[in-house]
Amino acid sequence: MSVDHSLAAVIVASDASSLEAVQRLSQAVEGLRVSATQVGTVRDADNLLRAEETDLLLIAATPQEIEQDRSFLSLSAAHPAVDLVLFVPELNSTSLQGALRVGAREVIALNGTPADIQAAVSRIRFRKEATRTRQGQMFAFVSCKGGSGSTFVCTNLGYSMAAMSDKRILLIDLNLQFGDA
Repeated sequence: MSVDHSLAAVIVASDASSLEAVQRLSQAVEGLRVSATQVGTVRDADNLLRAEETDLLLIAATPQEIEQDRSFLSLSAAHPAVDLVLFVPELNSTSLQGALRVGAREVIALNGTPADIQAAVSRIRFRKEATRTRQGQMFAFVSCKGGSGSTFVCTNLGYSMAAMSDKRILLIDLNLQFGDA
């Protein structure tokens, strides 16, 4: 059984022609799976994000809609794990400033190419994979005086944990003056 590593995306556009343009651009993108589409507003996008497991939100909007609609900010706050990709009619300083203000990860022109969205998806995927945290445990041992055996306990516990779990163990001796581990 293979695991699907594609990013799940939701597309929202304010009109049908913009929705069709974003869908056309995103069809040929490797590693992108569109799970839902809708003609609507940012508020509609919030409802879709609550219903679908989503990595990316692709929104087609004009710079005026971005500037006037404060819902973008609340959307970003409510769904911090979802990256916002804005599609604008034209890439210019106004659209880029608006996108920065609402927290867009990428900005793409509606008349762009599938290569533009492929590059954006690749950058977002790389960032998501690079920021994954690994779960671990930390133990701290403090000795009251020298010679109490805390180094002996730490080293032996670390060795035992590594041997039993087949995982890597890191031992850091923070006794800068007399540390010998």
